[in-house]
Amino acid sequence: MNKLTETIYNYISGNCVGKENAVSAKKLCCKFDLIVHTEFGIKTDDRELRRRINRIRNDKSVEVVIGSCDKGYFACRKEDVRKANGRLYSAAFDLLRTARANEKKAGLNGQGEFEFLTNMHSFVKSLAE
Repeated sequence: MNKLTETIYNYISGNCVGKENAVSAKKLCCKFDLIVHTEFGIKTDDRELRRRINRIRNDKSVEVVIGSCDKGYFACRKEDVRKANGRLYSAAFDLLRTARANEKKAGLNGQGEFEFLTNMHSFVKSLAE
């Protein structure tokens, strides 16, 4: 984890404990200067923040689970972890359903076949780690 990502983790885990103390993506982007310049002006780089949050969530060395809700990101208390993981599992299963539907459509209209089973095997194998 690089220095900025670690700083974001330390901020959330130290200052945003519990869903009621969630911090918005916009506030985090402003605080940590995750800003992009576009032809329309300056805006927060939510995509980069999500990448960094994902790195934190996947880093096995960190001890605090980072959850999210409609208000933003927060450090989970013991009772928040199940709900936070449930939200992630729900999103993952929705994406898998969409990928499977796309595979079926592609086979029907000649766009080609996806390697769903190969990719699924890699996914399932990663769950055992």
